[in-house]
Amino acid sequence: MKDYAYELDIAANSAPARMLRLIGQNKCVLEIGCATGSQTRLMRDELGCNVTGVEINAAAAEGARPYCQQLIVGNIEELDLKGLLGDARFDVITFGDVLEHLRNPQLVLEKVKPFLADAGYIVASVPNIAHASVVFEMCHGRFDYRPTGLLDDTHIHFFTKRSITRTFEDAGFLVVKLTRSEVRPEHTEFKTRAACREQQELLDYLYQNNAESLTYQFVIQATPVTVDSISPVSSMAQAAAERISELETRLGTSEKRVRELESNLAWIHNKPLARLYRSLFSRVR
Repeated sequence: MKDYAYELDIAANSAPARMLRLIGQNKCVLEIGCATGSQTRLMRDELGCNVTGVEINAAAAEGARPYCQQLIVGNIEELDLKGLLGDARFDVITFGDVLEHLRNPQLVLEKVKPFLADAGYIVASVPNIAHASVVFEMCHGRFDYRPTGLLDDTHIHFFTKRSITRTFEDAGFLVVKLTRSEVRPEHTEFKTRAACREQQELLDYLYQNNAESLTYQFVIQATPVTVDSISPVSSMAQAAAERISELETRLGTSEKRVRELESNLAWIHNKPLARLYRSLFSRVR
């Protein structure tokens, strides 16, 4: 994986900041893919966490070393975690833009599960391949990899909301919280802008029919599913999640209808006959 170094404001709406807020204070954290330690430093200095870092890039890992209680250099898919961590347990295990770089993200999620403490959970950020800018590019026959971003040239897997949720479920986790870092297409690395009416209609269609068209990254909190956790409460949570998804879809349809009505009203308002009626009524008054 690449070395991603950046400045970070915990109060921001970016995916890394959202992750930090989900991690919380005074936690024992296993950070998979700590890179040069941008998040590691804040977890230690601002949140009071003890962090064990895992990083495949040896040079980048040296930047994170001062902020780690323990630093492991190697490929998470190949490391012997039991031999390296022993009986250690963590309140939180994080994957900040990591799962999309792995050959088998499900197996890695299963691999780290035994190292979660009681009531422990995973926090992860994942790019959304269904973002309007990527779909716009594909509609024009382009799927060009880039040094960073949604089509980073080191990405092996691409996720939508449905597929990343399914990956966690197949690994034995329940997604209990999912938030979004949103970016408009024109502000992405693609700088997507409509050059003609047909392209604007395409973007409008995406906005109206894809609830995740502006989602740049998903930020997920997931807990392991155990025999004890399979209860009516879990069933209710799942039913609630399905109901929320249904309502989101219905809301998107309603918003689309409102926009259509507003467009029709604007069209009628600007027709010559409508202008004539308004002129006549104003004279009568």
